[in-house]
Amino acid sequence: MKMRTFLIPIGIGFLLIILFFIRMIGIGSAVPISPPPTHQDQSKVKLTPRENAGKTSRGLSERTKVSNDFKPLESLAITPVEHKFKTFYDNGALSSEWSFKNARLNGAFKTYYDNQATWTAFNFQNGQLEGVGKAFYPDGALFRETNYMRGKPDGHLKQYYEKGERWFDMILTYGILTKAPEIYSENGESAQGAILHPAVSADDGIYQMLTSYYLNQKVSSAWNLKNGVLDGVTTIYYKDGSPMCELNFKNGQFSGEAKCFYGSGELLNQTSYSQGLAEGVENQYYKSGAKWIETEFREGKIKIFPKAYSENGKTPEEKNHVKG
Repeated sequence: MKMRTFLIPIGIGFLLIILFFIRMIGIGSAVPISPPPTHQDQSKVKLTPRENAGKTSRGLSERTKVSNDFKPLESLAITPVEHKFKTFYDNGALSSEWSFKNARLNGAFKTYYDNQATWTAFNFQNGQLEGVGKAFYPDGALFRETNYMRGKPDGHLKQYYEKGERWFDMILTYGILTKAPEIYSENGESAQGAILHPAVSADDGIYQMLTSYYLNQKVSSAWNLKNGVLDGVTTIYYKDGSPMCELNFKNGQFSGEAKCFYGSGELLNQTSYSQGLAEGVENQYYKSGAKWIETEFREGKIKIFPKAYSENGKTPEEKNHVKG
């Protein structure tokens, strides 16, 4: 059976994937992705009627007794108030948990697989990503880790194979890719030392492709280069050969659209980049196709409070969301 994911591209999802991977780049990006879900079908997780009760029309859990604690923004401006809200899968399992203070994201933000294993773990400070963000395989093994500073990826972005072997390592400086990624096959061999295709000369430059492999000899990633820098489509694959993430680069930077997918082919998240930075709206989806998280970026930073939805479409009141 195919694995399902997450990705963190370099938004919250592909860095939530790069940045989800690479958002696997998140990171959900961001990067913002975001790791592959489990080999098992976890859609049949059952909760007792007591556990399954309590979802309101705002997507908040009455079990936590916080849905009635929201105060007008005028009060929040005077007295520090900390809140949490949660979203849920259709089976009642927790899908995400957000912390905020004075109507700004502040503290831990986590997403969960539908078996309740942690999928991603990030930290916010004053409405922006800060510190180390991580994504995990369903068994708890580390899938990706990215450092953030004032809302943007800064430092190493590392991704790992399921048994802990390094997959790739890239360095970003305040959101901008400053060092070409080091790419490895699952057996530890450097992709830089084994170019899949010989260099091809054209009128506008020299083209090459770097390829890494799983132990089963299937391609784990394929990176296109032009004149020695990332340019064109990069594809990250599951072990069965289906695409995990599709990223676009131009002149060595993230550019255009980045997408990550569940192992069975459904769209997981979608992020746009301009000159290396997340720009515009990034959407992340449940496997059913229902919208999960909507985040708007400007020059790589979160512009306004993200919108989060339970799989049934319920969401906290937007009147409590202010600019980050």
